[in-house]
Parts: sequence; structure tokens; C-alpha cells
Amino acid sequence: MISPFSPTAPRGAGMTADAVTPLSQRLAAAAADLPAAKSDADEQARALLAALRRLPPPLTDSQQDRDAYIDAIARQLRDFQHPDGTVAFATLQQQSDALGIMLKEVDKKSPLHEGLMAVMVGTGNLQFQMTKWMQDTLLSDGTPQEFEDW
Repeated sequence: MISPFSPTAPRGAGMTADAVTPLSQRLAAAAADLPAAKSDADEQARALLAALRRLPPPLTDSQQDRDAYIDAIARQLRDFQHPDGTVAFATLQQQSDALGIMLKEVDKKSPLHEGLMAVMVGTGNLQFQMTKWMQDTLLSDGTPQEFEDW
């Protein structure tokens, strides 16, 4: 195991044996070593964003039209595919990451931002509920709490 106190880069001419490597520098070095898969996910998120920008915005400001728009965004997110035909964002974590990338690139005043935020909240809630359910099941004897209550 590598000691967390060991330097991540070779010591330069200005570094002494007692020099401390700043955390920001260590994080930057670690981020530079990330695989290209992250950029593939970014490209997929940007391709999805381009498809979402082609969706017609809600016709009116009614809740029904906004819900239909949000549903269309969520459906596009779930059904978006790689060029090879596989689902691009299969897990809730991948969906959340893609939503985060898209939210950074969308104007906060656009209807698309509001729709993406609603889908992000729904995805986060679903992820939380799944985690909670799994924790409850693991901490019990394997029987979900709702079966005991019923």
C-alpha cells in the first residue's frame, strides 16, 4: 500500500524532503490519469443534449405541459443509445453524471434547464430510495420492512 503522505510526483529542484504536496496538486495529477471513458461519457452527454435541444419546449406554462416536457426528457435519457445500439446511460449514477454535464452547458433561464433539473431531482430521489431499500434489506433478516408491516 502506498502511504498517503508519499509524494505523487518526483521531487523538483525547489522541493525539500519535508515539502508537503498540496491536495489540489494531488487531485490535479489524479484527474490527469483518468481513463478516456470519462470523455466518452461527456461526448454521449453532449450528444444527448443536442437531441434534447431539438425537443419542442412546452407550449404553455401549464403544469400538464411542463410535466409532458419533463417526461420527454426523462424518456430520452433512458432510451439514448451508443452508436453500437447499447443503452448509453444504464445506471442511475451514469444518468446523474450525464445530467450534471448537461446542466453545466444549458442556460439557467431556458425551459430545458428546468426540465433537466426536474429529471435530476427524480433520478436522485430514485437513487436514494434504492440505496435506502438495499440498506434496510441488508440490515434486516433479508425481509423488506414493508412485508413485515403488512
